[in-house]
Amino acid sequence: MHYKEYLYFKGILDYIIDIPDTKYLAHSIYQTIYKIESNTKFNNILIIEKSKRICEQIKDIMLPRNYEVSVINDLEQAYEILKTKSYSLVILDINYNNCFEFLSNVRSNIDKSIPFIMLTETNRTYDIVREAYKHGISECLRKPIFAEEFILKVDQLIDHFKLIYNIMEKQSLLDSYRKIVDISTIVSKTDPKGIITYVNKTFCDISGYDKDELIGESHNIIRHPKISKEIFKEMWKTIKNDKKIWSGIITNKNKQGEDYIVKTHIMPVVDLDGNISEFIALRTDITEIYKRNNI
Repeated sequence: MHYKEYLYFKGILDYIIDIPDTKYLAHSIYQTIYKIESNTKFNNILIIEKSKRICEQIKDIMLPRNYEVSVINDLEQAYEILKTKSYSLVILDINYNNCFEFLSNVRSNIDKSIPFIMLTETNRTYDIVREAYKHGISECLRKPIFAEEFILKVDQLIDHFKLIYNIMEKQSLLDSYRKIVDISTIVSKTDPKGIITYVNKTFCDISGYDKDELIGESHNIIRHPKISKEIFKEMWKTIKNDKKIWSGIITNKNKQGEDYIVKTHIMPVVDLDGNISEFIALRTDITEIYKRNNI
């Protein structure tokens, strides 16, 4: 174990004991090399630590794994750097007088998602650890650093940060899609019974109703009396029984009693158990097209 610890500090990820399963070992080595080579986006680590020895120790462990390590000894400088450069992990020495205030400021004003590892003394107290977690520390590790534990925690926290970042990125993309759809399309959502739960501004504009007049009402509020019941039977069969998207052209009536024609797509949203949780409908106003073609 002492020898393994020594190798970790020198940058060795693992060492191999004579095992007959060479295919598994070769695959493990390949996976390790691939992970190191691909560690280029979420690999920036900031160390805020008073001890030069600890800083060098961490750099010795991290650099062979393709982590980019920056070292700062002053909290004010670290705060300014965090405002201009992105880091996937911050390692913070608890011995700074204002370390908790610094942490709170970073969380409040710069980035609330960035993970922090706090380095504490061996004889730390329960109150200190509780205070650290209360202020948003992701992990508390004792000095001196045990390389294997340290590497594991760093990799776990950065993988978690990577996951959060990817989720936020996808959420931002979905928000962009929603914005362009809201601008160009008539959007509504209903519960499984057809009661309206959401309408966008375009829906309100074309129907003549305010949002408050629509939410909680049945979609029948805009139903045109000339539309046959057979169309609606077919629509409900498709979206409710078959759980498929229904598409068609529907004539609706707005609040002022005027007709408008929409190309409609209604999709059932199904949960993990296969139950319908809601319906979402996208419509395009084609009234003018019908008028121009005298349909």
